[in-house]
Amino acid sequence: MRLQFLGALLFLFGAHALKSPLQAVVDIPPSVIHPEKEKISESSPVKSEDEGGTRLSTAPPVYHQLPVGDLGTVRGVMLESFFGRSFYSFMSLPYAQPPVVDLRFKYPVAWEGPLPEETDDGEYDATWLRARCPQNSLILPIVAGREDCLTLSIYTPMVPGVDKVESGLPVMLFIHGGAYMTGDATLYVPTKLMDRDVTVVVIQYRLSLLGFLAGGGIDAPGNMGLMDQVEALRWVQKYISYFGGDPDLVTVFGQSAGGASSSWMHLTPLTQDSNNNGNQLLHRAVPQSGSALELWTIDEHPDESFLRTAQMTNCSDGNIGDKLDCMMEMSFQDVVKASNNLYLDDRLSGGLGFRGLSPVIQSDLNETGLELVIPKDPREMLDAGEFLHVPIMYGSVRDEGSLVVGLSWTDYMVPLNISIKDEEFCKFEIIPLILQAFGLSDKNGALANTMRQAYLPNAEMGDWYSMVGGLVDMGGVMFLKSGLWELVTRAHQAVPDLPIYFYSWEYDSDDHLFNWIFSSTPDIPVEGGIGHGDELIYLFHLPGSLDEEQQTMVRRMTLMWTNFAKYGNPTPAEHTPEEAWEEEVEDWTPFTADVPTFMLIKEEFTVEVDFTTRWNYHRDLTWQNTTTTTTTTTAPDSIVSRDEYERVMDQRDDFKIATAILGAAMGCVILIAVVLVAKKQRAANAIV
Repeated sequence: MRLQFLGALLFLFGAHALKSPLQAVVDIPPSVIHPEKEKISESSPVKSEDEGGTRLSTAPPVYHQLPVGDLGTVRGVMLESFFGRSFYSFMSLPYAQPPVVDLRFKYPVAWEGPLPEETDDGEYDATWLRARCPQNSLILPIVAGREDCLTLSIYTPMVPGVDKVESGLPVMLFIHGGAYMTGDATLYVPTKLMDRDVTVVVIQYRLSLLGFLAGGGIDAPGNMGLMDQVEALRWVQKYISYFGGDPDLVTVFGQSAGGASSSWMHLTPLTQDSNNNGNQLLHRAVPQSGSALELWTIDEHPDESFLRTAQMTNCSDGNIGDKLDCMMEMSFQDVVKASNNLYLDDRLSGGLGFRGLSPVIQSDLNETGLELVIPKDPREMLDAGEFLHVPIMYGSVRDEGSLVVGLSWTDYMVPLNISIKDEEFCKFEIIPLILQAFGLSDKNGALANTMRQAYLPNAEMGDWYSMVGGLVDMGGVMFLKSGLWELVTRAHQAVPDLPIYFYSWEYDSDDHLFNWIFSSTPDIPVEGGIGHGDELIYLFHLPGSLDEEQQTMVRRMTLMWTNFAKYGNPTPAEHTPEEAWEEEVEDWTPFTADVPTFMLIKEEFTVEVDFTTRWNYHRDLTWQNTTTTTTTTTAPDSIVSRDEYERVMDQRDDFKIATAILGAAMGCVILIAVVLVAKKQRAANAIV
């Protein structure tokens, strides 16, 4: 019961958790469903193939052969974009040697030499998506995938020799989310982005202990999953021009844990030209709903985590080398199961569930000669300006926290027979439980009271429907939003002329990923709102038929995202006059310390000031219970205009708030203090 609840929290960090028809089939290995007979649906071009693999095809398929230097010839297949444009797909190309046997827990080894000849014509068959990296099946109680999973897939509307590609298309490399424990390439076929002139690369990387076990030496240095991402970027530098992409114009983007990974790729010295024979690996970054400064994206005590891992794998005997040798002998299924147990143990001890399963600072490995993905604390890197000075675009969705509250109800409160009518629980226990998840000690209740004042000042404590909106806001800020905002403010302080764009995705429609996740519990007493991952519907081939207004959003969003990839500016009117930006979208001005702007993305796009004004969206809403639905009053408009903001700033004393978050509402300032206290307590007391 508790394991189900804790495991379900993985959904918080990746849209891959959707139980879509596609996901339901590709989770099942061929021993359960024959790969050549099972179809997804009449409307889907995908069918099961291999363990976690899928084949995408047209009817009849149109193949394309492409010479790729020393890799040999690859066979791709033509697909159709969201708006009917044909594009080329070359799927599951290996970018590294299979990380098996002696390579388990080690940094990736670059793929060298020709790809396997798999067709009668001696080509590599890149017409289907192969196995995911090992992870729990979301459908059956099994471990799905294979260790031989380090592949990338390339999608492009133009290739040399067939289409006129003058200078190479901008490249957008996507990193999936999933809490560093789940996720793969199957949900991220970029059918909507393919209506724009960009080349999209979707990568897979090692997950859980296979990707993040930190043993303190070269045999298990930690951050293997992040190093996989670096290796994929290096592959792109070497080979993407064969596919019509420009290696000098690469944008890394990702969502949730993939957003945090994109942030790490921006910060790590390993993407800089000095570590890549003069070739910078990326030139833009778009971390979505995740950053390197989130509380869950660094394991602050990797040595302790390693010892706990050794105990859980029955590999406690001997020195570190002996323990690693023992883990090397385990099946990958048992390693994944140990990852799940590690997650559960951390949750039961009051942590967030990421200890031993997330990136680590590698300062102890300075003398090994090993490349270090994270050589020091990310805040030190930011404050010193030790990161790529390239345009960045960060942001989140409005109701990031609705998934937190929803899963707390379905997988914690319901199994433990805790009713939303339990006034004592709602009034006295639910906020301390959230604080405990962050490892925050609150013996006298002062912090819980602070959070209540910040996020539920008008709520009737003990009344679930009066409290739930504030809990959604609180969860979203503590898990994601505060880290995102802190990162961009630190980056701006270090490099004032750095082009920084920030957004808050608040576009509402009838399609939400929340509805898919909780499709089996229609009576859930939580409004999903505009939830975690909703923006992905407008970029990738995710479920849902879109109406005319949503199709307009697809056009706008794909244009902004690809404009940023091309120009480092999402709204460059001088480059795209045919889109009539002045009639649709306000000019997106960059973030500065004096005027910290952000784009509010709704039915209309407007540039507003101070993202923290969106942290208390539900504070003044009244949530009412009905027999089948939950209704709210109209949300207050707490946005600050630029003119008003500048007027207030002119009257204010010249000082800087330590976090560089200017003009925040009092509740948001309190939250920042709470988060800082949480981080200090975690470091001092080793709670997480």
